[in-house]
Amino acid sequence: MSMRVRESLLLVLSTVLFCSLSEGAAAAPVPPELAVNHESKQCAEFWGGDECMVCSPPEGWESLGDKWEAECPADYTMVEVRPTCRAAKIAFCCSEGHSGAPGDCEDVVINKGAEQCAFVEDIGECPALPHGWEKHGEDCPYYDWAADVECLDKAGPGTSGGFGSVGVYEAIIVSMICGLLCLLPMGVLLVLLGVWLARRRSGQSAESAQR
Repeated sequence: MSMRVRESLLLVLSTVLFCSLSEGAAAAPVPPELAVNHESKQCAEFWGGDECMVCSPPEGWESLGDKWEAECPADYTMVEVRPTCRAAKIAFCCSEGHSGAPGDCEDVVINKGAEQCAFVEDIGECPALPHGWEKHGEDCPYYDWAADVECLDKAGPGTSGGFGSVGVYEAIIVSMICGLLCLLPMGVLLVLLGVWLARRRSGQSAESAQR
């Protein structure tokens, strides 16, 4: 067997092995479908989506299934239509580096300390998250996926609602109060020092007058 033939076989085997290993990470596409509109007597092909995107024909149209198996009526005209598509809210479709169409990742939250991602039911209706979790809203990096996270009614100790366990306004107020409490003893000391210096200067002036 020549060297060139061996190299060709090695290339083919490597390609097959790579495809078999990456098969589980690919979103399976749906075959193109054929849709029909009996009212307008028209047919159209449309993309049915994949594991991360489900597409259906526009209103008034009916899918006949796989375009390779379905058949448009003889007196109907072929046209183009824009399908209605809906992204899937599943972990695979919101994982960084996944194949296929983008998923519905608006409700993804992340815990960087634990290196985990999860979904909440509706991030727009989520006043606060458990401690360590924060809004992400996009594909999860190469972290593990945890069970769905339950939103909390309001922020409190051990929660995070965007600024941690203490809100930004509360933090400002606490800082101001602490600053005033720290400045108060210094102010009292400065007043006492001023009184002492005034008395000392008055005493020195009296001694000079007597001399």
